[in-house]
Amino acid sequence: MACLLSGSLAILFDYLYYNRYFDKVQQRFDYKAVSGMDFLLFFRRCRLLFRLHRSVQKSIDRGAYFRRKSKDFGEKGAKKAERIHSCKKRKKKEDFMNLF
Repeated sequence: MACLLSGSLAILFDYLYYNRYFDKVQQRFDYKAVSGMDFLLFFRRCRLLFRLHRSVQKSIDRGAYFRRKSKDFGEKGAKKAERIHSCKKRKKKEDFMNLF
């Protein structure tokens, strides 16, 4: 949830920044073309953020599933599953943060 909130704030700031930038460029270009390009950039960032959030959520759910299953194999199995899951989750988070 925190990732989604921070990503949403980043999108909002990007949107505000691009609006300010395109206001300056507006004198040279057609206004409709510029505002359409602005919307496309905003929409692409939203779509990418949603896909990343969904993949991170799937990873978290998968980790919870493995932790439940590994309890059947004892303490050692649970630790191994937790270690594998935390490595995957950290990699997803690093990929997510590299976008911004």
